[in-house]
Amino acid sequence: MDNLGFLNDAADGLILVLKNFKSAELLPQIGYAVLPPSLVIAGLVKYRDLCRRGFRNAIDKLDEAQNKSDELSKLLKEKKDQITDLELQVQTLTKQTSEALLLRIKQEEADNNFDVALFHCRAFIDHITPAVVEAFIRLAKKRASQWQEDGESALRDSLTFIRGALACDPSSPRLDLQQAKLTNFINRLESGIEPETSDFINFLGREDLEKLADDLNARAKVRFETKEHDIGTVLQEQVVELYLHLFGPEDPRTLSARNNLGNFYCRQGRYNDAELVLAPVLEIRKRLRGNDHPETLSVSHSLGSTFIHQYRFDEAEALLSQTLEMRNQILGESHPLTLSTTNSLAYLYNMNGKHSKAEPLMSKVLDQRRRILGDDHPDTLTSFCNFGFYYNEQQRHEEAEPFILKAMNGRISTLGTEHPDVYTSINNLGYAYSQMQRYEEAESLLVKALQARRRLLGNEHPDTYDSMFNLGMLNQTLQRYKEAKSLITEAFNGRERLLGENHPETLHAKFSLATLLARTGESQSSQQLLFGLREAFLQTVTPSHKHVLMLDKYLKNSTTKP
Repeated sequence: MDNLGFLNDAADGLILVLKNFKSAELLPQIGYAVLPPSLVIAGLVKYRDLCRRGFRNAIDKLDEAQNKSDELSKLLKEKKDQITDLELQVQTLTKQTSEALLLRIKQEEADNNFDVALFHCRAFIDHITPAVVEAFIRLAKKRASQWQEDGESALRDSLTFIRGALACDPSSPRLDLQQAKLTNFINRLESGIEPETSDFINFLGREDLEKLADDLNARAKVRFETKEHDIGTVLQEQVVELYLHLFGPEDPRTLSARNNLGNFYCRQGRYNDAELVLAPVLEIRKRLRGNDHPETLSVSHSLGSTFIHQYRFDEAEALLSQTLEMRNQILGESHPLTLSTTNSLAYLYNMNGKHSKAEPLMSKVLDQRRRILGDDHPDTLTSFCNFGFYYNEQQRHEEAEPFILKAMNGRISTLGTEHPDVYTSINNLGYAYSQMQRYEEAESLLVKALQARRRLLGNEHPDTYDSMFNLGMLNQTLQRYKEAKSLITEAFNGRERLLGENHPETLHAKFSLATLLARTGESQSSQQLLFGLREAFLQTVTPSHKHVLMLDKYLKNSTTKP
């Protein structure tokens, strides 16, 4: 009998016994036979054993399942721990990558590589953080600050960065306002109206304005040192306007920036603009610091040098003499600033024809600079160059030549061939050779100087017009009148625009053009240029000035009176 059959019989027997025990009268009615008790007991025992066995199997399986469950739980915990570790590693790597990218963005920003910076910013598009938004805003502000150098493109780049910030933080009203301002700036540019620096005062906060102003100031100084005066002047004008807004007109930073701007103007031949900047700064310095303060003396020196170029020799001499006396007392005769003022005073005397006063001052400066700085220092080379100018002014060109050559060769060796001072020497040497009738050498040098000055300084610069004028005069000597007329006319018109119609250098070019036109048979045009010329000269210089003497001699010998 199989277990199932036995179990059924045992169960039947158990039911019968139970029913019989309850009521024996019912047994015949239900049709069950009376089973032996042993069979019932055996069935019950078997049933019990089967139940126990089944229960034990169930317990064993349950234990096995529990063990597997524990193993799975342990494995799951290990996997969770691994996932947590991986998440931490990912977070660490993301943070390191983000920090590296933000650092890279700052580096590209410092190098003005805005396209690369924008590319790196966009790498954060799925990982926006406040630092990313600030990076966009910082790039927008810096790029916008360069609008005077790069124009509309700077503003468009800035707008791109603001839009990037808005994509990261679309609910920011500040970014919406900045976007609107930049869009307005661009619209004004497209209409031919340049934004003013004051627009950026509204665009940037005070802290950003201070950083912008200091950054522009540093960049302007670099341009000044590298003789990039056009760009430097634009930057310095922005600095002055920002410092005036931030600190007021009498703050030391504002005064220093205005002094630098005056020096920029002077280097560009914008002497009237330089005076307008420097004169009020000098008065403020005197009132706040006193006449003998180093900062006052610095402005006094700059303004005195400006007066020289304006041919206001008496005012220049008064300022430079006073500055020299105080610097001698405070700094000593051998201090570089004292020597610089001594050199400027000597240059003044040369320009004014007082050569006997100039020579001892020049000798003193040259000796001191050679002793302290050495022969190859730029300041010493300037002194050699000044001696060449001194001899050229007196028509002593053979004596000028060795000084000019010394300055030229030293400057090429020290400063390189792309420095404007090199071409000052080359121009001076070309002029000396033209006066010594060494025409072929003179032409080669003057052409070289003119080409370099056009490239390095631009057409609208007094030094460029000097080279233009000298080459024109050489062509006139060589009877190449067409070339001479073109160059001298350009020099005259340029000086008139830059220096003013009554500046002695303008009038000298006008006189030279008149004499050339007389030679080529254009007597009516020549007379028109000569008319009132002497009176115009005498508004600035004395009758004994070399330009007036040349004009008087020409008028005396000319058969055609103006």
